[in-house]
Amino acid sequence: MAVVRADGALIKELERAGISERILDNCRNAKFLTVLYDGGDVEGVCFVSGFLNTIGTEVAAKYRGRGISGALLKEMLGESKRRKMPFLTGAFKPANVPSIRAHTGIGCAPVFTFHYSRAEGKEIVVLLPLGRRGALAGRLWRAFDTRAGNAAFALLIKGARPLLGALAGFDTDTIPRVDLAYSLRNFEKVRDTIKRHGIDQHLNLPPN
Repeated sequence: MAVVRADGALIKELERAGISERILDNCRNAKFLTVLYDGGDVEGVCFVSGFLNTIGTEVAAKYRGRGISGALLKEMLGESKRRKMPFLTGAFKPANVPSIRAHTGIGCAPVFTFHYSRAEGKEIVVLLPLGRRGALAGRLWRAFDTRAGNAAFALLIKGARPLLGALAGFDTDTIPRVDLAYSLRNFEKVRDTIKRHGIDQHLNLPPN
C-alpha cells in the first residue's frame, strides 16, 4: 500500500489497470491517492480531491470481491486524519451497495439523497466528520435532507456549476446536469432511499 501524489507515470499505470476515466479524472486532481499493488500491477486506487475532500475508490476488475476497497479507504482515512482534514464526502448510486458499504464501514454516514435527472438518476451523499468542524458540517448538510434543502442544493449545483470542479475535484464536464423540476418532483429522504433499495441493514443511518 502506498500514499502518493498523482503524476503522469502513475496515471498510465492506472489506465493499464483499467481504472475508469471518471476515476482517473479525480486522481489527476487529487490531494493524494492510496494505491495497492500486486507485484507491479495496480490492484486498486482511492482518491481524496477538491475543497469538499471528495473520496472514491475503484478496484481493477480481476481483483474485485477481495475487500480491497475497504483496505484502501482505511489507509486513506489514516492519512486524512494525519493531515487534519475536517471531513470527507462522497456520493454513490443506491445500487452500488459494495461501494456504499465500504464507505460506511469507515464511518461515512448517508446525509441526503439527490435526484439529478431522469437519465442520470439519483445519488446518496455521505459525509464523515473528522473533528469539530466536520461535525458542524454534518449538521449543516442534513438540512439538505428536506424538500427545501434539496431545492437549495439543486439551485446551488445549477448556479455554481463552473466552481464544482474545484469543490469536488471532478472535471466540470463530467458532473451530471440537473433537471430542476425532476429533482424537486422526486425528492425523498435518504432513509426512504436506503429502505427502498433494501440496504438499510448494512449502513450507518443518520439520527432522526
